[in-house]
Amino acid sequence: MIRDLELRLAEVLGERLPAPFGGRVEAAPAEGAPGAEPRVTVAAVSAERVVGQLGGEGTRVVAGSDLPRRVLRLACVLTATVEPADGAGRAQEVAGLDALGYALDDPGLLKALDPAPGTDPGFQLDLLDLTGLAAPTDTAEGPALARVAALGSFWPVGTVGATGPAIVEIRVRAGLAPIELVLPPDPFTAGGPAGTVTLRAGSAGTLRLRESGPSSEPFGKLALRLTAAGGKPGAGSLGGGAAGAEPGVRIVDLSGGSASVTYTPPAEAARDFLVVSLDDAEGGASAELGRALLEVR
Repeated sequence: MIRDLELRLAEVLGERLPAPFGGRVEAAPAEGAPGAEPRVTVAAVSAERVVGQLGGEGTRVVAGSDLPRRVLRLACVLTATVEPADGAGRAQEVAGLDALGYALDDPGLLKALDPAPGTDPGFQLDLLDLTGLAAPTDTAEGPALARVAALGSFWPVGTVGATGPAIVEIRVRAGLAPIELVLPPDPFTAGGPAGTVTLRAGSAGTLRLRESGPSSEPFGKLALRLTAAGGKPGAGSLGGGAAGAEPGVRIVDLSGGSASVTYTPPAEAARDFLVVSLDDAEGGASAELGRALLEVR
């Protein structure tokens, strides 16, 4: 993975550097002395795993495959070391750094590292940044080199992507405020008769997204339940619609922007809240859309 990056960066720099450095770039380790011509050696000297970054974990679609693959997110440091030709000395080292600095600072270099279409490179960079140049006057202090920071995704060449069933349809369902609650004309009284509560939605609908294009359908069902202060079960009871899979939940159809349910008050004064939610397609309550007070005197 990292070796693939070393080799590719050496190849691209070898094509972009001017004479006498063009065509004289190798990925470390370079064998022997450079001889009568200078040489540039590219090496990845460190790498750290990137965590906590948006999209930094799991699978993603990267170069070489249309299928998502598990990748390793790394921040790497690479060096490009200039070795002068026999007898050329420090002057050629500095000239090599000039050429490297200009080439590595080119905004088009990142794009140039992209592989040929249909090939699997083993890496895909998001960032390639020249961070410094060094040309010590004392060889004991180290070689002349350019330092580069790279950030990207890495994977073993040939890694098989994840497959699964094709997504043929997406349903987008939304209920938009306001949701109006219409109570019976007579107030609820302790031990009194049941009354009809009507819900009216200002706008509602289900959007289906298919390859053939979007289409809209009626909203569907709502999940209604009663609750009291502190999240305790309501004192009264609901009727109408169908019993949900969860205790106390009634599933009702929202047709023409409205739905109805009956509320039977308890034997004593109470403050119940009617909680209106999307149904979860399994007889339970999903996202809450709103709630309203049902006061029993």
